[in-house]
Amino acid sequence: MSYHTYVLRCADGSLYCGYTTNVEARLATHNAGKGAKYTQRRLPVKLVAAASFASRHAAMSTEWHFKRLSRERKDELLEAARATPFEDVLACAFGLDPRETDFEHDLRDRLHELADKSYAEFMAPLIPTMDPTRIIGVRTPDLRVLAHEIEGTDGVSDFLKRAPHELFEEQQVHAFLLNRIRDYDALTSELERFVPTIDNWATCDQLRPAALAKEPARTASLARAWMREGQADDRTYVRRFGMGVLMRWFLDDLFEPWMLEDVVASAPGDYYVDMMRAWYVAEALVRQPQAAMVVLEEGALDAWTHNKAISKACDSRRVSAATKERLRALRRTGEADHA
Repeated sequence: MSYHTYVLRCADGSLYCGYTTNVEARLATHNAGKGAKYTQRRLPVKLVAAASFASRHAAMSTEWHFKRLSRERKDELLEAARATPFEDVLACAFGLDPRETDFEHDLRDRLHELADKSYAEFMAPLIPTMDPTRIIGVRTPDLRVLAHEIEGTDGVSDFLKRAPHELFEEQQVHAFLLNRIRDYDALTSELERFVPTIDNWATCDQLRPAALAKEPARTASLARAWMREGQADDRTYVRRFGMGVLMRWFLDDLFEPWMLEDVVASAPGDYYVDMMRAWYVAEALVRQPQAAMVVLEEGALDAWTHNKAISKACDSRRVSAATKERLRALRRTGEADHA
């Protein structure tokens, strides 16, 4: 459903602003003398402009703001609406998003209730690729609970279509909602839409839907496609997500040599991709130790990722002391690091 803010010009030249879900029907009601008392005494009225919004909140908020403007400012906005959609004119004037639904408005209110400024300040340096003003500081356990609470409610499906979202925490809620989808086809359809919009490592790594394990062959193919398409399109987090899928679900009985080969062969140079490559190899040293050790002994990785994988493995309690000694001897020196 769409919600509308409309402006009428009355018979005496004055303006009237209102809110409705049906502009034509509301205009007819006004001209029939059954509308607001203000227009009943100033008939007939003509429609000057109407703006469409996805939420009742936005339409009613716009009505409230418009009514409080000077006549001069109202005329300026109406003049602008002759060349630009009225909802865009009003959205710019009042700082609103005409696409935001009531569900999204309520969700954002809930997120702000849970926000902690000090936690936002703590998180911002950890996600340096993101504008810190987009981080309001809601802790991950609270985001998971919120996703559980809103799962299946009216508005969720539209919310999932709106990525990327303005707030980091909205991106996180989106990821946690996808983690809860049980139907494989429904999940992969949502992933194809959402994964290309991921813009930070935290959301990328929190997205780990268990339903991907239901059809391993299809999931492995998808992971490979994400890695290749991400590299071709220079999409850091599409590549990282594909590697993460292979690491989480395909390093045990489902492991195939091409998986490690693809991760190793992936083009180096992107910090967040190389961190995932290193993480994958370090994890492979635990779950596929022979294959992973060959990669390091043969120097198949770029130097930075090679050394980072060794560091991660040496930090792991699941790697034996003897293996750690062997790994330390494989460190490479005098190589360029990430800036």
